[in-house]
Amino acid sequence: MTDQTPQPTDQPETTPLTRSALPRIEFGKSKSGDRIYYSAVILASIASWVAALLPHFVLVRIVGLIGWISGKRRSTYRTNIRSNLAHVTDQPAESHLVSDLVMSAFKTNALNVADLLEIPHLDLADFEKRINIIEGGFRPLDGALAAGKGAIIVTAHLGPFDFVASYLRVRGYPLSALTARTTGRFAFHFVTFLRSSQNMGVIETSSAGLRQALRLLQRGEMLILLSDRDFFLSGRETDFFGERTSLPIGAVRLARDTGVPIIPFFAYREKKHYGLALGDAISIPHTDDRDADLDAGVKLVARELERAIGRAPGQWVLFQQVWPDDPSVSEKV
Repeated sequence: MTDQTPQPTDQPETTPLTRSALPRIEFGKSKSGDRIYYSAVILASIASWVAALLPHFVLVRIVGLIGWISGKRRSTYRTNIRSNLAHVTDQPAESHLVSDLVMSAFKTNALNVADLLEIPHLDLADFEKRINIIEGGFRPLDGALAAGKGAIIVTAHLGPFDFVASYLRVRGYPLSALTARTTGRFAFHFVTFLRSSQNMGVIETSSAGLRQALRLLQRGEMLILLSDRDFFLSGRETDFFGERTSLPIGAVRLARDTGVPIIPFFAYREKKHYGLALGDAISIPHTDDRDADLDAGVKLVARELERAIGRAPGQWVLFQQVWPDDPSVSEKV
């Protein structure tokens, strides 16, 4: 049985900007007067207000153009996406299908940036106007909270993933994102500042960050993790779309050690709405063989990722290669 998100009625096309959930810029927060940090968060705040003042269709047109230009100019990213999508579709990297999906991924990424800029200025009704539940429902999340256990939500760089994560927070779920810095510091601070709007917690992966994450789970709160790429090559090798690669084990390890469930959570861009798919809770085995438990857990997560990404491969916006370098992949400019 599917939970249906209630749709607001009699909503005007546009509403006045009466508030914003942009975080306060905390001067003095940086340990060494970091100008990169301040430049990033000030620019993010200004860009967010500009995006909020623009009509939505104008913003979409602008970012769509940026996405098209980026897709034509960023040859390294094109090569990486080609490689990933060739594995997903089982088609040659130079095929027309893969080429079309590559450009779709760049467009999706640009639209995701527009989402990030708009998120601080939206309320629950704004989110619900854009989001439809297309699979599953909120029962696994509600059940975890009712049990006082919290939950680990696994997702991917798929569709409007930041937008729907913020939607959970606006709905009232006690949610924090556990993330790692995989870009330059300016881009990381820019995105993190916007992600932390709507009172979303953002925890950077580190020893202190993991301890904080454990405390949140022990308090019955929730964590969301992107689990579709082993950025630091410290994960577990597994089959992923029929070929061997490694995937991160953070979600699986935390779930095994704390006994909280893993809940799959994926987003898609549809013609007029964003589609939200929630899976059933996954329990990670906890036996005397820790390595076997982790291997089994990663396999379970990999199957959920395969199903979600395979549903809309052109919306998988992962710009780093997921599988080991494939010399047969070439870039045609």
